[in-house]
Amino acid sequence: MDAADWAGQQVAAVRDDPAGRLALMERCYHGPFGQAPRHLPFRREARSFMRWQLRRGVLRPASHPRPGSPWWRAVNERILRDGCEAVALSGGLGGSPSSHSAAQWLAFARNPTASAWYRAHNGSVVAAYLEHRDLAAAEREPERFFI
Repeated sequence: MDAADWAGQQVAAVRDDPAGRLALMERCYHGPFGQAPRHLPFRREARSFMRWQLRRGVLRPASHPRPGSPWWRAVNERILRDGCEAVALSGGLGGSPSSHSAAQWLAFARNPTASAWYRAHNGSVVAAYLEHRDLAAAEREPERFFI
């Protein structure tokens, strides 16, 4: 199994579990061996953003009585998958980055600076948006304005 496959499995395991998504994101910021102190300030920012998504309910599964947003779920999943892949690669799991956005997360993992974090995060958001334009178009008007 390569890093991209492993990352896909990690994300699939929390697909319908908003709290599990948050926990997975937090694990990623601890790095492959549980010690990544230079990444911690960025974990706080990512956690804040994800908690905002959780409060809004946009990550609720489709099976929920009040389902979340398919677009937000897809974007969040892309960020998680790219981050997990970077952790797996930096921990020695085989393979090369499966996408430009995963490569940006790997660059951040190796050199955690603010500019590297914003490049990685925004790269995943843009990649997810382009991949899921149809979902963005199906959002309600206020959400489309925000997007």
